[in-house]
Amino acid sequence: VRCQVRCQPLCHVFRQVLPVTVALCLAVGTFVAAPSVCVRAETPDSGSSANVTPSSDGAKTVLVDENGVFSGQIQEDVLNMTDNITLAHEQLKEHPNNAEAHFLYAVALSRSPYLEEAYNEMRQIRSLLKQSRDFGLMDRTIEQYEGLLKNHPNHDVAIYRLAFANYFKGYWIDKEPEDAKLFEHGPSSEYYAKAKTYMREVVSLKPDDVWARNYLGHIVLEHDKDVNSAIAIWQESLSVNDKQNPGALLMLARAYTMQGDIQKALIYGAKGLQQKQLMGLSVPK
Repeated sequence: VRCQVRCQPLCHVFRQVLPVTVALCLAVGTFVAAPSVCVRAETPDSGSSANVTPSSDGAKTVLVDENGVFSGQIQEDVLNMTDNITLAHEQLKEHPNNAEAHFLYAVALSRSPYLEEAYNEMRQIRSLLKQSRDFGLMDRTIEQYEGLLKNHPNHDVAIYRLAFANYFKGYWIDKEPEDAKLFEHGPSSEYYAKAKTYMREVVSLKPDDVWARNYLGHIVLEHDKDVNSAIAIWQESLSVNDKQNPGALLMLARAYTMQGDIQKALIYGAKGLQQKQLMGLSVPK
């Protein structure tokens, strides 16, 4: 698209927004959660980890056996589970080739503005799973969090992860049909439906959890193909938090682009980029 001099500022914004929206469609919602290796220093009554900014809590539980392989067991205080980005990244650095470590980091990134980085993690996860052929990992993750919820039915962090585990299983069935023949499963729509149910449950328990709202909207858009309902979900997310919610803004930019409303797409995309910059966040190195 050629820009005349008078519209160069608008085109500059569009060039910034478009790559983000493209990354968003690939990144959002395509994560599977594994048992947390992070413990946060908060009151035991708090089951939520809806932090807007990453922080360092200075404590973690390592879930590896003597061979350096993740045990797949939750050995932390379940009431203090967290998706803290800094701690998840520390664990990833210790086990860079472990799919579960990448799951943890991807889920942590999913509750942040780091959409492009989350997509990079997804690519790594898919690569590692294809190498290991450990397709039972998804079922084990689902079973572990279902078991946890029997004793802690209102644990919003566990419910959030269970939603992503189901989403990822549906996603994997659709994207890797040959690999999907190697394990038992129902139709992908079954797992997407469960993911939506669990996300709605998180929103019911924690109305201020904008991340759950945002990814619920993503599933509605991508798999129900219901753009208007997705837009309504993201607008409601902004009504909960319009100051530190770049994810909702960028998702709205993509939705309006799909509808052909470029003006609204540019407005919401520019706001999303501005919020992300003003928050001054950086991914742990």
